[in-house]
Amino acid sequence: MHRVFWLPDGATQTPECETCPMPQLITTPIVRFSFPAVFIFLAACDSGSSNPADALGSSNGLAYATAGITLNDAEGATMSLATAGYAIAGGGTTKVTNGQTVRLDSGALSGALNGTIQVAGEQVTITNGAGMTSGGDTVAVTYDASRSGTYAGALEVRVEGAGSALASENVFVFGFETDPVNIALRNSGSLTYTGGFEGNGVLGATETAYDGTITLTADFTGSGSVSGSLDGVLGGATDVDMSMPSAGISGNGFGGDLNCAMGCTNDGGAEGTINGVFYGPDADEVGGILTFDFEVGADSFIGAGNFVLTNPTP
Repeated sequence: MHRVFWLPDGATQTPECETCPMPQLITTPIVRFSFPAVFIFLAACDSGSSNPADALGSSNGLAYATAGITLNDAEGATMSLATAGYAIAGGGTTKVTNGQTVRLDSGALSGALNGTIQVAGEQVTITNGAGMTSGGDTVAVTYDASRSGTYAGALEVRVEGAGSALASENVFVFGFETDPVNIALRNSGSLTYTGGFEGNGVLGATETAYDGTITLTADFTGSGSVSGSLDGVLGGATDVDMSMPSAGISGNGFGGDLNCAMGCTNDGGAEGTINGVFYGPDADEVGGILTFDFEVGADSFIGAGNFVLTNPTP
């Protein structure tokens, strides 16, 4: 199992907040494994300085969110994103969390997803979101506008082998993060975010969906904290709920464990992880990635998911 958490990194301080360290995703594997790493370069034809995203600020390589900026302004900028994923390796299943590089072509969020994607060191041409490696594996890149907000969006990269057998799947959230200064300035009050999460994984030996509703409450008093819950359905039939104990806010992000609340086995440790970031000028949205590792009956479920939540309520 991987423990996933945010740590401040003083080397990533920005002129806007020279004393506010940015959160950085750190993963500490207990068991070592490998599978094809995925790096997306959906390259734009022009990355001129007129793009608002060129003014670097946040940990993902984009500027911090300001009034008037939208998700489409991320096109043409190179982003460094955290990703959650799972893979089929040697007849078994594993899960990972690591950073990936993404570059979206101009018009990619409103039209065809064209460009190139690097899979296991190989540049793969992507046309309308689809490509193929030299070894015959198919690669599919999906952007889901219906699950995205004004400032944050959801991406998925899926690699399939012969006979459409799943090789790996990774999920991402990208966009314009809230400046940590603005998070600190709130210093009181709370916001509750509610919306959908979508996940996939392997239950036993069968690929299975796990999705439902996620609720997160951010308390900005003092240094701030986030707690929440997942109300989900596994395989369209089994209710599986998870809880997120209170986790501290670091900069503009948070990370913590997920514990089984109903429908799955709790072995006394964490059955998943959550890592999230606030997006928009004033924490208008929150997005993040999820990993799952729990038991249902005699079978283990290992998978990953993501979420983008908008329109919070006080």
